[in-house]
This record gives sequence, structure tokens and C-alpha cells, in this order.
Amino acid sequence: MAVGITRTANPAGVTSSANVITYSGASIGTASQDRVIVVVLGEETAQSITGANIDGVAMTQIATSSFNTVSAFAWFLPWPTGTTATITITTNASVLGAENHIGVYAITDAKFPVKQSGSDTSTDMDASDPLTTGSVTIPTGGGFLAVVSGATDTASKTWVNATVDIEEDAGLFRFTTATTTTPGTVTITCTGSTNNEDGCLVYLILEPQALPFVGMPPMRPAHRDIRQ
Repeated sequence: MAVGITRTANPAGVTSSANVITYSGASIGTASQDRVIVVVLGEETAQSITGANIDGVAMTQIATSSFNTVSAFAWFLPWPTGTTATITITTNASVLGAENHIGVYAITDAKFPVKQSGSDTSTDMDASDPLTTGSVTIPTGGGFLAVVSGATDTASKTWVNATVDIEEDAGLFRFTTATTTTPGTVTITCTGSTNNEDGCLVYLILEPQALPFVGMPPMRPAHRDIRQ
């Protein structure tokens, strides 16, 4: 079996109500018993992010990365039923819609917790100091998903060894994600196009679930008539 990575929602940022950012009716894809929802968040705000929920159920944080006022996060939660859900992000104070953005992914046939996760930060994420995973190995049948927050909202980003999936001017910052299911040992980078841009990267590497056993049913012992 091979890991499936499907982006199901890319909603615009939402202004919080008090300390809760609510994305109502977000698509979470096709229901399946092996589906895990991954929510990635980018932000540029002085406020702190304290958690994420699906329909009121707390998600598990995979990784986070912060530098100055930009941050990136990833959470997961097994969620086999339904095609839409309300996703909430909790903060310690009010946040504007221009200060946050999420991407929602349905992951299938992957092991959780993830094989590996990591992060990177940069104060100058142009070619002099791009955000990087360092050398990582994507297993056969596995996959890779990453999110980046860049402080310059108008500056597009370039990914190497991963395919850009979302590239958004999120308001006050740049929000971008990338994926790949190509196996091998690579260094994946995300580069900005302006000098002295703060940036944060969070990534996760997924390994496939083992194939279920398929074979002959167990043999029954031959019947013997023990009556003598």
C-alpha cells in the first residue's frame, strides 16, 4: 500500500472570535477507515497558538516552528467519517484573518505518529539561507508534506525536491505548502525572493502501512475416527 496525500481545503484566513479561529464546513475529503486529517497552519502575529480541534475533538500536534512573529504548525487526528468538519484553532488572544491561514489534508495508508518530523527557521530565506529539511529519506510508498510561513506576503517561494501545492498571499504573510511521494534521500528547500525575510518551516515524512496478510486459510487437521 502507498501513502495518499490529498489537499481537501484551502480556506481564507478567519478573524477569531475572542481566542477561537473557526473554519466552518471545511472539506475533509472522502470518508475511509484509514483516513487521518492533517491541518497545517501558518501565521504572522504576536499571539500564541495553543491548539487545534476537529468538531471539538483535540488534534495532536506534530511539529511547530516560530521565529519573531511568523510561525508554522502541523496537527493530526484519525477521522474516518464525514466529508466536512468544523476546524478550530485556539489562541491566547484575538487574531485577524490576515494573520492566519490553514491547509487541510486527508492522509491515507500512512502510519501515525509520523516516521519523522522537523522544522527550520531563517532570518534571510532567500538563496543565502533557504529553509531546509537537511538530508531526509522518503521511504518507498511513503510521502512528504511541508508548510512554510514567510514574512513577506508578496514574495513568492520556490521549492526544490518537492512540488508546491498551496502558494498564497495570506494577507500579512506568505503561506505555502509542498508535497512529494517520490522515494529517496533528498534535501528539500524553500527559498524566498527578498532579502532579510523571516521564515519558518515544518515538515513531516510519512511511511506506508504494512500490507495486510493475504494467504490461504489455516488448514484444519484431518479428521480421524478414534472409535475402535
